[in-house]
Amino acid sequence: MKLTLLSITRPILVIVLFVVLGILGLYSYTQMRYELLPNMSIPFIIVTTPYPGASPAEVETGLTKPIEDAVSSADRIKRVTSLSLENVSVVMVEFKHDVDVDKAQQDVQRKVNTVTGTLPTGAKTPTLDRFSLTERPVVQLAANSKLSDLELGTLLKTQIKPRLSQVAGVGQVQFVGLPEAEVSIALDAARLRALNLSTLQVVGAIRAANLNVPSGNVRDADAAYSVRVVGKTDALDHLRDIVVYRSPAGQKVLLGDVAAISLTPKELENRSRYMVASDTAQPEGHAAVGILVKKQAGANNVEVSAAVRRTLTQLEKDYASAGLHFTVAQDGSEFTLAAATAVNHDLMLAIGLVALVMFVFLHSLRSSLIVMVAIPASLLSTFIFMNLLGFSLNLLTLLALSLVIGILVDDSIVVLESIYQRMEKDGVSSDDDRKAAALNGRGDIGFAAIAITLVDVVVFVPLSFSPGLVGDLVREFSLVVVISTLFSLLVSFTLTPMIASRFGKVEHLTRDTLMGRFGLGFERQFARLSAAYMRLLRRTLHYRKTTVLITLGLFLTALMLPGAGFIGGEFMAPADKGEINVVLQFPEGYKLEQTDAMAKQFEQKLYRLPDVRRVFTNVGANPEGWSSLPTSKNAVEFAVAFSPRNERDKDLNTLTREVKELAVQVPGARVRAYPLGLLGSDGAAPILLMVSGTNRDVLRRETTRLTEAIRQIPGTADVRFSGNVRKPELAITVDQEKLARYGLTTEAVGMAIRTALAGFDDLTMQQDNQTVTMRVRFAEAFRNRTEQIGQLTLTNAYGQPVELRQVATVRETFDPAILERKDRDNSMTITSQAVGRPSGDIGGDIQKAVADLKLDPSVQITYGGDLEMQDDSFGKLGLMFLAAIVFMYLVMVALYNSWAYPFVVLFSIPVALFGALFALALSMNSLNVFTILGLIMMLGLVAKNAILLVERTNENRERGLTVVDALLEAGHVRLRPILMTTLAMVIGMLPIALATGPGAEQKTGLAWALIGGLSSSMFLTLIFVPVVYYYVARLIEGRKGGGRKEEQGAPLAEKRRLIQAELAVVALLLLAGNTLAQPVPPSSISPSSVPFPLSLRQAANLVRQQNGEVRVARLGAQKADALIDETRRLGLPTVNGTVQYQRNISAPVFFFPAFSITPDGGFSLDNTRMTPVTAALQNQYNAGLTVGMPLVQPSLRVARRQATVGQQVALEQERAVTNRQLADVKKLYLNTLLAKEQRVLIAQSIGRAEQALREVRNLYRAQLVTDADTLRAFVEVENLRPTLSKLDRSVRLLKGQLLVLTGLPADTDLMLTDSLTYPDAAIVAEEASIEGAYTQRPELRQLALGVAASELQEQLEQVRRRPTLNAFGQVGTLSQTGSFRFSDSRWPVVSFVGLQLNVPIVNAATAPKIQQARLAQQQAQEQLRYTRTAIANEVRSCLYALDEARDRIRAQAGVVRAAERSYTRTESRYRQGLTKLGDLTDAELALRQAQTNRLQAIYDYQVAQVELERAKGEVE
Repeated sequence: MKLTLLSITRPILVIVLFVVLGILGLYSYTQMRYELLPNMSIPFIIVTTPYPGASPAEVETGLTKPIEDAVSSADRIKRVTSLSLENVSVVMVEFKHDVDVDKAQQDVQRKVNTVTGTLPTGAKTPTLDRFSLTERPVVQLAANSKLSDLELGTLLKTQIKPRLSQVAGVGQVQFVGLPEAEVSIALDAARLRALNLSTLQVVGAIRAANLNVPSGNVRDADAAYSVRVVGKTDALDHLRDIVVYRSPAGQKVLLGDVAAISLTPKELENRSRYMVASDTAQPEGHAAVGILVKKQAGANNVEVSAAVRRTLTQLEKDYASAGLHFTVAQDGSEFTLAAATAVNHDLMLAIGLVALVMFVFLHSLRSSLIVMVAIPASLLSTFIFMNLLGFSLNLLTLLALSLVIGILVDDSIVVLESIYQRMEKDGVSSDDDRKAAALNGRGDIGFAAIAITLVDVVVFVPLSFSPGLVGDLVREFSLVVVISTLFSLLVSFTLTPMIASRFGKVEHLTRDTLMGRFGLGFERQFARLSAAYMRLLRRTLHYRKTTVLITLGLFLTALMLPGAGFIGGEFMAPADKGEINVVLQFPEGYKLEQTDAMAKQFEQKLYRLPDVRRVFTNVGANPEGWSSLPTSKNAVEFAVAFSPRNERDKDLNTLTREVKELAVQVPGARVRAYPLGLLGSDGAAPILLMVSGTNRDVLRRETTRLTEAIRQIPGTADVRFSGNVRKPELAITVDQEKLARYGLTTEAVGMAIRTALAGFDDLTMQQDNQTVTMRVRFAEAFRNRTEQIGQLTLTNAYGQPVELRQVATVRETFDPAILERKDRDNSMTITSQAVGRPSGDIGGDIQKAVADLKLDPSVQITYGGDLEMQDDSFGKLGLMFLAAIVFMYLVMVALYNSWAYPFVVLFSIPVALFGALFALALSMNSLNVFTILGLIMMLGLVAKNAILLVERTNENRERGLTVVDALLEAGHVRLRPILMTTLAMVIGMLPIALATGPGAEQKTGLAWALIGGLSSSMFLTLIFVPVVYYYVARLIEGRKGGGRKEEQGAPLAEKRRLIQAELAVVALLLLAGNTLAQPVPPSSISPSSVPFPLSLRQAANLVRQQNGEVRVARLGAQKADALIDETRRLGLPTVNGTVQYQRNISAPVFFFPAFSITPDGGFSLDNTRMTPVTAALQNQYNAGLTVGMPLVQPSLRVARRQATVGQQVALEQERAVTNRQLADVKKLYLNTLLAKEQRVLIAQSIGRAEQALREVRNLYRAQLVTDADTLRAFVEVENLRPTLSKLDRSVRLLKGQLLVLTGLPADTDLMLTDSLTYPDAAIVAEEASIEGAYTQRPELRQLALGVAASELQEQLEQVRRRPTLNAFGQVGTLSQTGSFRFSDSRWPVVSFVGLQLNVPIVNAATAPKIQQARLAQQQAQEQLRYTRTAIANEVRSCLYALDEARDRIRAQAGVVRAAERSYTRTESRYRQGLTKLGDLTDAELALRQAQTNRLQAIYDYQVAQVELERAKGEVE
C-alpha cells in the first residue's frame, strides 16, 4: 500500500523512474545480439592420432587402446568411445555436463602426453579438439579465380586464410580441395633392382644431404660469427646431384639416376563444387576451392557471418586483378535472422490482439490504454536485466517475450477492475475521490495480485536451476518470464493506480454513440453469460459428486492419450531450416576420381529439382558428416539448401525423400540423407544404439539381428550399423625364419613397403618462400598393381637384394573398415532416422524389440542420440514439474496462512492438463522439451483463476456468508476478470500457435499446450474448484452435509431435469474450450483427420453446386436476367432533378446609351455617353425537375428480343460448362479409382513376391537354391515398391484435383465409395444417339441462338433508320439575391412540356453495319452445320470406343482366369522343386499384366461411357 500511495501522491517520481527504465531498456536492446538458441556447451573432447599405412586392427592395438586407458582415468568422465580406422585413431571422451570444458581438455591433454612416447614408430602426435552440437561451419564459401590451380591454392593459403582468421569471432578456417604443390621423387623400381639399392637407402641419403647443421660460432676480432653447415636446397637440380650410393670402385649413383624429380600438384584428398540457382541461367556446378569458416566458442553466428561477408567483399576488391571471387554456398545466420524476425512478428501480433481484447471488454479507449501501458513498461525493463545477465535475443527469449504478453496485463486488469468497482460503489465527484478509489481498489485486490504473480514466478524458478543440456536450453526462457512478470506486478502497483487516479473515469454507456451501443450490446451478452454461469454453478454445487466424476473422467481420458498413441514423444520437434545433407558412400576401394564421376551424375538430377537453391559438393568427405574426422575417398557429401518455407509447397521431409529417391538411382551408392535441425546435424541419426560386448563375432551376430528387427519398425529409415563395411586389403605375412636367414627384420620390411607405396614425406624444402613437402615413393607404374607388390626388392644388411615374395606371402583379404569401442569394450553403433513418427515412439518400439529378441547376455545396449537426450530431459523436466507444483503450494500456504485452501487451488491443474493434452493431440504435436515447458508454464497461469475465486470466497465468508453463498458471489464477481485475463493470454498466443515461419515447429506445440490448458481451465475451473472448495470447507468445519437448507429435498423429477441441464451446459462448455485449441475448418466439411465419403453421384452434385466455373457461368445467366429487366425499364419515364448555386465574383455588365427626361415627359438618348448596368446579383439559385419518356422507339422492341436471346445463350453456356465439368470430374473420379485398383494389384504382387522371397530364403538355408535365386527374389520385391509409392502419390494428386473441381477444402481427406466395376449396359443405337445429341448438345443450341442474335442485330440496324418520338417536360425556378436573406428573394416558376421527333436522314455507316450483321448470320449458320457434323462423328467415335472396351473386357476375363491357374500351378511346382524361380516370377508377371489389362479395359469402358454422355449432352 505504501508503494501505491507514493505513486499516487508523487506521480512525477514514478514517471521519471519508468522513463529511466525505458531509456536503459532501449539501450540494452541495441546491445544484445541475435542467436538461434541459447549458448549450450557440451564437454566433449576428441583425440585424433594419425598412423599412416596402418590397418584398423593395428590402429586399435597400437593407438586406440593405450590412449583409451590413459584418458579413462580423467575425472568426471561419462563415456569413452573410439573409432579405429585405416591410418587414424579417434578417441571421443564425453564428460558429465557440470565439468569445465577448458579444465577437462587440459586434463585429457596431460593423460595423452603420458602415453605419447609409447606409441608405435610412425604414429603422428595426437591432437585434441572440442566437439559442439553447433560445430557446423557458420559460412561455407566457394572460391575461384583466373589463376592456375596451384597459384590459387598458394593465394588462399598464404593471403586469404590469415585475413579470414583475423576476423573477430572466427575460430577456424578449413579448405576443401585446396591445390598444393609437393616435390615428387618417383623411384624407378627396375633401376633400383638393377643397382641392388633399396628405398631405405635412398631415403637415408636424402635425409643425410638435405640437412642444415648448426656448428657453433667463431669469435673474431671484430665480431662473433655463428657457423651453420647448409645442406638444404631450394633447387630441384641440386636434389638430382645427391649421391645415393658409392661403390668400392668409386662409382657414384646419383638420385637423378634412380628417380624422376619434379614439382607436381599434391594428390587431392577432396574436391569441391558449388551451385547457386539463378532465374536467368540453367543450374550448373562450378569447380572451386571450398572454405569452411567456423566460429569461436561463444561467438555470435550473425556477427561472425556479417564480418566475414564484409571481409570477402574487401578481398575481392584487393585481388580484383587475379579475378578472385567468393560465392556463399551456405550461411548459418540466415535461418537465425529469419526465425528471430518471425518471432518478432508474432510478438507484435500478440500485442495488437491483446489490445483488441482489452478494448472489447473495457469498451473504453481510456481504460484499454491504462492497461496496455504495462506491456512496454515491463518489456523495456526486462531488456535491462537480459543485457546484464548476458542473454541474447534467441528463439527461446523472444518466444518468452511473446508468450508473456497476455501475462503482463493480468495484474493491471485485476487492479483496474477493482479500482473501477470502487469508483462505481463509492462515487467519484473530485480528484481526491478518484485518488481514494485508486488506493482502496488496489488494496482490495493487492493480495490476490501478489498471489497470482508469485505463483507464476515460482513455477519458473526451478527451471532456471535445471542442470544439463535441457537446463541450458530453458534457463534464459524461464528467467525472462520471471523478470517480466515481476515488473508487471510493479507496474500494476505503481503506474496503473497512478494513471487511474488521474485519468480514471466511470463511463456510463449510452446509445448515442457507436461505442456506447457496442458496449451496451456486449454487456447484455455478458450479463446473459453471467446468469447462465450462475445457474450452472448452483446446479454444480447441488450435484457435486456428478461434477467430480465428470471431471475425473475427463482427466483420466487425457492421461491415456500419450499411451494410446495420440501424442508421441521426442526430444525436439523436427525443424524445417530448408537445408539437408546427402551423403553417398560407395564401396571401399573407390578412387577419388570414380567417386567424383558418380557425384556429377547425381548432381545433374539434383540441380533440376525446382526448390533447390544452393548445393555445395564435397567429394572425399567423411561419411559420418563430421568435419573433424578423416576424409574418405569413397564418400561424397552434398550440402543442399532449398528455397524458404513460405516459397515452396513441400515440407523438408518430402524434399528429403525426393532427393533420396534420386540418390538411390546412383549405382553402388549407400545413401544417407537427413535434414539439418536446430542443433546442427542433429537430424543425421536421432535413433542411436551402442551395442557392446567382449566377443566381436558374437557382437556382430547380435547387432545384425537387432538391425533387422529395427528395420521392421514403422518410422525407421536408413538403418545401418558401423561394423558392416569391409574393405579390400593386401595382407603381407612375413616368415620369421626366412627373414632371419636373409638378414632382414619385420621393421625394415614394413618401412620399405610403406615408403615404396605411401611414400616418405617427413622431408621438406623451400620453394618461392613456401615450405614444400618432399614425397619419396615408387613411380606410379610400379605401385598401382597388386602383382608388383611381391616383386618389391629389399636390401639386407649385407647389401644383397631380396624380393619380398622370398620372405613373405601376399594375399587379398576383406577386413572391417572400422573398429569401434565403447568404455574400453568392443562395440558397434546402430543408427536410424525417424520419418513420420516421433523418435520417442520409435524408441519404445525398439525397447520392445530388444526384449523380444533375447540377445546374448554378454551383449549390452546403450541408447544415445535423441533417445538419450529425451530420457534425460524428460526426467529432469518431470522433476521440475513436480517441484513447480510443490513451490506453488508452499507460496500459497505462506500467503493464505492455511494448509487447506491452497490445496483447493491445485485442483485447477488436472482440468488444465485435460485441455493441454487434448490440444496437443488435436494439433498433432508431440511431447517434447518445448511442449513440456509449455505444460510447466501453464501451471502458474491456470492457478490464477482458482486463486481469484478462493481469495474472494474467503473474504465473503469473513463477512458472514455461508459457503454456498460465498462461492456464488465470488463466481459472479470474479467471472469478468477471469475471462478477460484468460482470453487475453489465449488470444495473445494464437499468432505463435498458428505460426508457419522459420522455427515455428518448436514454438507452436508450446503455444497449443498453453492455449488448450488455459481454455479448459477457464471453463472447468469455474465449475470444479467451487465444488472442491465446498468439500474442503465442510471437512474443516467438521460437517457431514453442507449447503443451505433450501438446497435439500428437491423432488426426484426436478433433480433429473437439473442433471440433464447441467450435463448439457458442461458439454457445451467443453466443446467451446476445445474449439479454442484448434482452428475451425473453413467449411462445413469435416477436417482432414476425418475421411469424407464421396460417391460419383455426390461428386457430380458438388460440381453443380460448388464448382468455380459453373458458378461463374451461373452468374452470367443472372447477369442476362438483369439485362432483360433493364431493357424492359427503358420504356418507362425518367425523372431528373437539378439544383444549382452560382456565386458571381464579377457580375456581367451591359452598357446602354445615356438618356434624360425631356420637359415634355419624353426620353432623350445621348449616344455619345454610355451608362453601365449590372446584369446579375452576387448569388444566383436555379432548381428544376425534368421528365422524359419515349413514345415511339422501334429499337427498344428489338433490344428486348436481343436480351431474351442473350438470356437463352447464357443458360446454354451454363449447361455447356456444367456438362464439361461433370465429364471432367467423372473421368478424374474414374482415374482415381483406377490408380487405387492398380495399387491393390501392386500390393498383391508385393505380397506374392515377399512370400516367394521367404520361401526362397528357406530353400537357400536348406541349400536347395543358389544365392542368385535369393537375390533375384529380393530384387523382384524391391522393384515393385517404387511403383507402389508412385501410385500413392498419383492418388493424392488426383484427389487434390477432385477437391478443386468439387469445391471442397484443400485439407479434406476424400474416401471414394464407388468402385471400378463393369456395368454391362445395353448397346446404344447409333442413329438414336446422334439424334439425341442434335437435340441435347448445348453447343448446338448456342449456335442456333447465335443465328437468331445475328438476325436481330440486322433488324436493329434497320429500325435505327426509322423516326423516334419522345415526350418531355420541365418545371423550374430562378432567383438572385445580393445576400443570403432568402426572405427578400423572389422565386418565379417556369414550366413547359413538349414533343421531340427525331428523323434520321443520312447515316453513311448504316449500310455497312447491316452487311456485317448479315455476314455474321451466315457465319453462324456455317458454324452450326459444321458443328453438327463434328458432333455426329464424335458420337460415332465414342460408340466405337465403347464397343472396343466391351470386347476387351470379355476377352481379358478369360485371360485373367488362365493366368491365375498358371500362377497357382507354377507356384505349386516350384514348392515341389519342379521348376525354377524365374518361371514363378514370369507367371506372377503374366498374372499382374492380365489383371492390369482387364482393369484398364474397365476404365476405358467407363471413360468411353462418360465421353458418350458428354457427346450426347446427357451428362448427369
